[in-house]
Amino acid sequence: MGVIYSPVLVITAFLETRTARKVRWNQRRGEADDDTVEEWEQFTDIDMESEGWTKKVEECRPNVETEAAVLEVRALREEVKELKELVGRVREGSPDGGETGESSMYKSNTDTL
Repeated sequence: MGVIYSPVLVITAFLETRTARKVRWNQRRGEADDDTVEEWEQFTDIDMESEGWTKKVEECRPNVETEAAVLEVRALREEVKELKELVGRVREGSPDGGETGESSMYKSNTDTL
């Protein structure tokens, strides 16, 4: 691992040393440290709300005030509630008075005999 990683460190050290010399040279001449204008430095007059970023950030922001497990349990409770209501509606709509399974089939067969 050291054989593979050490050349990367040497190259990185060379590049960082070269950049440090450039910054030091600029400081001696009284210029700015870095003449390169980065992309993020150009965006000073952007209205984040009109771009829709504020809404996207709010949607993606995690809820750190409530634990994730609690949120999952709440979601599951809502789903179980919906399922109970659905099963209740299906039972009310069945022709044998809400009974399902083998017992209802047995009753309907014995009624005809």
